Amino acid sequence: MSFSNTSRIAQLPKAPLVLLIVVSLACTRIPLFNYLGYEFSALTAVIASFLAGLATLSLWKQWQRALPGAEEGEIKPSADELLFGFLKRLSLSLAILSLVPAVILSLNAFVVKNCSFSHGAALYGLLVPPSVVFASSLALVIAVSGSRWKKTWFVLLYLVLLLDVVSTTLARPQIFAFNPIIGFFPGITYDETLQVEGRLLVYRWATVSASILLLMIAVAIHRRRNRRKSSDTGKTSSPVKMFFVGEWIAGTLMVAVVVGVFTLSEELGLSSSIASLEKELGGKIETQHFVMVYPAQAVTEPQARQLALLHEFYFAKLAQELRVVSVRKIRSFLYATPEQKG
Repeated sequence: MSFSNTSRIAQLPKAPLVLLIVVSLACTRIPLFNYLGYEFSALTAVIASFLAGLATLSLWKQWQRALPGAEEGEIKPSADELLFGFLKRLSLSLAILSLVPAVILSLNAFVVKNCSFSHGAALYGLLVPPSVVFASSLALVIAVSGSRWKKTWFVLLYLVLLLDVVSTTLARPQIFAFNPIIGFFPGITYDETLQVEGRLLVYRWATVSASILLLMIAVAIHRRRNRRKSSDTGKTSSPVKMFFVGEWIAGTLMVAVVVGVFTLSEELGLSSSIASLEKELGGKIETQHFVMVYPAQAVTEPQARQLALLHEFYFAKLAQELRVVSVRKIRSFLYATPEQKG
């Protein structure tokens, strides 16, 4: 079997593509999801990335079965040639998974009015393709590692990453969350006036950088495993470098992007903490049931005390009506303008 034949053997599994088409067609009948906007893009990012990861594992299994044998007189391709051939086939499959839902909803725009097709298309591009690439890269690391229960490991890691949205919105003062799977979660009571495209672009830059790092890890694992197999079969194998000079440079740049965005997440508006909000707003007052943080430059101390009393007044009315007892103080953050809140 020649190396060129392997590219025709590993085909995109039909089930993920069919499921995406069915979900996209169903969304054309559901309000909020029937046009190219945030809701449809976020849903597609979650479903398409999950299917992309499972498809990557299936494609790798097909590819391994179709590897060329060591027939006499035949030039056997190197490990890098085999892996990069697989990545070429994989990239085509991921492009199909990413584009099909967008095509279906774009055609539906002739039937359902879009608020802003260009804005929706930009959101789709920022949410779906990076999620698909990230999940596929994660799955590829699992695939080349040779571990058992590959799909189980992928599903567990996928759920852990997705549940980070829940932990972030519950444990931190922000109601939004940036996430490598869903891209951006605005919160259940999100403010539609807040602009997030710029911050989302920065975060997705880091997501793509993390995906490249995962691909490099997969390449390194594959090279090491290939060298080990050659040694086990008694064949002489030349030393295999984990990475070459160009790869080291690219990897260093990607690490710098990921670490920089993660370290400066609060400064970039990707996350917030109680300490950073208190420092930014400058004013703080405590009452029996509240810790109120307010903008000191816009609210005077007497005004702050009056606002705190209003907090307690409405709290008492609600607590009496609902018959509840507070077990801890509620943190309240006040902002002078929508821009400051953003």
